[in-house]
Amino acid sequence: MAERHPFPDGWYLRLCRLVIRAGRDRIGDGYADELLSTLRQRLGDSHRLPVPQRVALRLRELIALIDFAWRGSSFAISAGRRRPWWAQMPRRVAVLLGDLRGGVRQLRQAPAFTLVSVSVLAVGIGVNSAVFSIVNSVILRPLPYAAPERLLRISLQNPRNRFNVSVADFLSLRQAQGFEQVAAFTTSGSSWYRQTFQMTLTGGIEPEAVDGTWVTVGYFEALGVAPLLGRTLQPGEDEPDAEPTLLVSHGFWQRRLGATDDVVGRSLEINGTAHRVLGVMPPDFRPLGNARAEIWPAFRMLEPGRRGPFFLTVVGRMAPGWTQEQVAAALEPLDRQVGERWADSFDATDTHYVTTSWSREVVGDVGPTLWALMIAVLLVLFIALSNVASLLLSRAARRRHEFALRVALGAGRGRLLGQLLAEGAVLAGLGGVAGIGLGRALLEVLARNAPAGLPRQSEIVLDGSVLAFTVAVMVLAALVFGLVPARHGLGADAARSIREGSQTATAARQQMRTRAVLVVVELALAVPLLTGALLMVESVLKLQRVDPGFDATSGVTLRLAPPVEALGSTEGLLSLYGEIRDAMAATPGVERAALSTSLPPSELRGRNNFVRRPSEGEADPGQEVAHFVSVSPGFFDTLGVPLISGRAFDDADGAQGRPVTMVDTTFADRYLRSREALGEQMQFGGSGPWFTVVGLVGGVRYEGLQRPEVPTIYVPLAQQPQSQVFLTVRGPGAAAEILDAVRSKLATLMPNTAPTRIRTLPALVEDSVAAPRRLTLLLGFFAFVAVGLAALGVYGVMAAFVSQQGREFGVRMAVGAGGGAIVRLVLRRALVLVLPGLAIGLGLAILGGRVLGAVMELVSPPSLANLGAAGAVLGLVALAGTLVPAWRARRVDPLTALREV
Repeated sequence: MAERHPFPDGWYLRLCRLVIRAGRDRIGDGYADELLSTLRQRLGDSHRLPVPQRVALRLRELIALIDFAWRGSSFAISAGRRRPWWAQMPRRVAVLLGDLRGGVRQLRQAPAFTLVSVSVLAVGIGVNSAVFSIVNSVILRPLPYAAPERLLRISLQNPRNRFNVSVADFLSLRQAQGFEQVAAFTTSGSSWYRQTFQMTLTGGIEPEAVDGTWVTVGYFEALGVAPLLGRTLQPGEDEPDAEPTLLVSHGFWQRRLGATDDVVGRSLEINGTAHRVLGVMPPDFRPLGNARAEIWPAFRMLEPGRRGPFFLTVVGRMAPGWTQEQVAAALEPLDRQVGERWADSFDATDTHYVTTSWSREVVGDVGPTLWALMIAVLLVLFIALSNVASLLLSRAARRRHEFALRVALGAGRGRLLGQLLAEGAVLAGLGGVAGIGLGRALLEVLARNAPAGLPRQSEIVLDGSVLAFTVAVMVLAALVFGLVPARHGLGADAARSIREGSQTATAARQQMRTRAVLVVVELALAVPLLTGALLMVESVLKLQRVDPGFDATSGVTLRLAPPVEALGSTEGLLSLYGEIRDAMAATPGVERAALSTSLPPSELRGRNNFVRRPSEGEADPGQEVAHFVSVSPGFFDTLGVPLISGRAFDDADGAQGRPVTMVDTTFADRYLRSREALGEQMQFGGSGPWFTVVGLVGGVRYEGLQRPEVPTIYVPLAQQPQSQVFLTVRGPGAAAEILDAVRSKLATLMPNTAPTRIRTLPALVEDSVAAPRRLTLLLGFFAFVAVGLAALGVYGVMAAFVSQQGREFGVRMAVGAGGGAIVRLVLRRALVLVLPGLAIGLGLAILGGRVLGAVMELVSPPSLANLGAAGAVLGLVALAGTLVPAWRARRVDPLTALREV
């Protein structure tokens, strides 16, 4: 027979409800449901106790409730017998769920507070999720290859720069120790190898330009990627007389080849030459080199006649057990052997092989910029957390009656802390969910507007790592939102404050002190953000004032890659270039036209080694490597590059003419004996004829406006032909009309080649500053958010100060103080917060500005003007956040204040 409880639960709860109703003036209607919920929970917790203990416990609870309802005193209720942890789990889960429900109820009762807090938190979490997605995808996530930490890039390094290797180097590197596989690829063409960077799919109705990369045997094996269909290149298929073969991407297979299984062995016509399809790569394959590549033809290497030109990018997979330092040591004897073998064509006494991790190589110069952006959004997050914590402190002050009520019922501090942490978790969860949604939308915007040079763009997603990061932020927010109010809401003065009907002076001072510290932190973090944004604005303005070295006000440019193998010889290629120039001269609306192998401001292709003929009595100047540009007659006039001295190339500088060259002022200053370079003689590639300098031109920026001018050698296109050229035309008409006329002429001359990279020169210059401009906009947005949050924090603290000191202000006004004196008092209180925050923030801004200037070329250390502007803006914002509370202070009613004294 079931044991009959001597004190039935239903009658006990009815009695408790009557006591609560009788003392509702002291308890308050808002906490009646909360109190009854607590009593019901205690009933469930006590069912396992022996009957005498249950009766005693409920009598103590009832006495404590009556005492509290009538006299306001507290009475601690003892806990029951301790049970094993596994037996307490259901109860703890039930308590946690109850706390979470209580947290939701508390937030529903304060909709304005909830909306503001969740919005502020969503902004902080959203921008961090979006930026962390980019940082994680570009920098932190391993490359999508097998054992990516074993992938190395092998380059050549001299005291002045680092550059790619030649075919002669690569053939020797294939024998290097410490590698499982060594392969090479190239995205820049050379007529010497009868291949071009641009690839045109021919044989159809119209030619179609296709992105591709020439690769050697072992390229896919070095990356550790197997094809979905077919096979990869086999030894011998990159020999000069091998059959042309290629592999295609999964997307190309679906888009152009019908996604059929019999694609292996099919023939594709690329640049007028039939290539046999060997295989199809998997859909998730991410190639090195040109990330947009859809086809990978075999690079058929001719037997080198010299050490140069240097255009091959080498990737090597280290053998197991080898380190990068061991590989570098193993390359040293090979370096000496190659240098000795090809000493007649390239003096490599100061040039050696270097190895770098491909993970670092892929990130390049973008890494410091992304880390700076990540630090900026973390500052925004800390400011957002500080702001919400400050709001929670104000709310905790208003909830002191509730805390005291729970203490009076015997609730321990651990129990109340758990409830506050649950409320913080609910608030952090809402902010986190909203932040993830905002971050996803922001990530889409950032991905659409990302600069072209951002690596691994196709891999940027909001994945599990980003969600884990967001959850970690939410946990941190929940702890802050629970512990900060608990620090001041669960102190020893809780019961005393409920008896006195107001918050104690000590507790009020502690809360104001904590909120003041939070505001100082917000201001200190906002200053470096604002300073960084101002530095970036200054750098972009500086970048827009940079002289590119040519006239970028008008002009249309496009890239051409004639089918070298179809033309049959270098003479056929030169004849086609002559026809293109003649056709452009006869095209209506075209005034000037020229061909070149490189194009400013960011299309620089080709390096070559050179040696200057020493004058009588001068020591051997040694060999150097410089940028090498082949241009047609009229190039400098078409681009608007100033001629400093001498003459420009003309039609007499043909294949049979006297070897001539031109250099820019940067080259003359660095390598020649004087600025008067005319008459100097140079030899290219370590052999061949000596070229005489006939002209000196102004420096042109080929590596973007962010980098300085590079030493450049110009040679006539007829004397150093290349299979990839840029055609630049100018005319008085609209760019669209000129482009239509040019494309019509080119379709007649090259029916099997599709022009690519069709742009205007003004657009090219704009693209060169797109990345820093977008970064500036991002930092400016984050700085705007930080300044707004800091202003909100200052306003909240000053509003609380006015509210707590309202009686003092009324007394002061009652005894003769004017409204202006009250406003000045409030402003002085604000200065106590603003000045330390600005001082700390300026120190952080100086340190951060120096670090930013060290990792970004165009960013200078912060000047006094930058620091002063950032301090002034934040000072004015803080003043604006103080004016409204100050206005409220001067409107306090003195009579009301006197009656409350």
